Amino acid sequence: MNSSNKKKIETGIPGLDELLDGGIPRGNSVLLSGGAGSGKTTFGMQFLVNGAEYDEPGVFVGLEEYLPDLKKNMSHFGWDFASLEKENKLILTRLDIWKFGSVLSGGVDMELFADTVRSAVEEINAQRIVIDPISIMGLMYRSDLKFRLDLVGLQNSLRDLKCTTIMVLDTLSGFMSRYNTEEFVAHGVIVLHYIKKNYIRQRGLEIWKMRGTKHSENVHSMEITSNGLKVYSGSPVFL
Repeated sequence: MNSSNKKKIETGIPGLDELLDGGIPRGNSVLLSGGAGSGKTTFGMQFLVNGAEYDEPGVFVGLEEYLPDLKKNMSHFGWDFASLEKENKLILTRLDIWKFGSVLSGGVDMELFADTVRSAVEEINAQRIVIDPISIMGLMYRSDLKFRLDLVGLQNSLRDLKCTTIMVLDTLSGFMSRYNTEEFVAHGVIVLHYIKKNYIRQRGLEIWKMRGTKHSENVHSMEITSNGLKVYSGSPVFL
């Protein structure tokens, strides 16, 4: 069966798809929430690199990090970005969000932003998108309602492209979202925990919600290995 006909997207992250009853429903927009150092960007890049292996090209839209630094930081996982880009399996692009809106204008021109992403998607017939981070968009809004409505519009535009999207969100420790609106818009929410207990840092992953599939409701231990993220999908052991 052609991958585009499958009802779910396999993330390829060890242990995670089992918790999602096979993967993320195709076309869903998933909020990936977590604090600094929790593994959000690694998750996003692993999602795209694995997609390339499944013949599902992807687009990474960076809104903050300098792309050469990103590639350097991710290279120790053994991911060959140069080959993936050359084979049209991956596009890494950085967009200056200030070209799409400002605090003075009260938000982001989501239609223009979506059109720019669409161009990259159509270039390689991408099926996966990662936007990292959408947090910076929220800084431009004076109205939470307008931010919510604009996110709905962006989400619908990306879904029209038949893409499955990971929207990375930076949060403060203990919070699911930054502006108390993003989690209501997204089809799914995955929270990455990075807590300190007895002077030791522990990582965990929690599927807060995911429309269209059964999923674990527990917090599972997670680690960052030399090959990327690994989730322990057996008995929940994250404390």
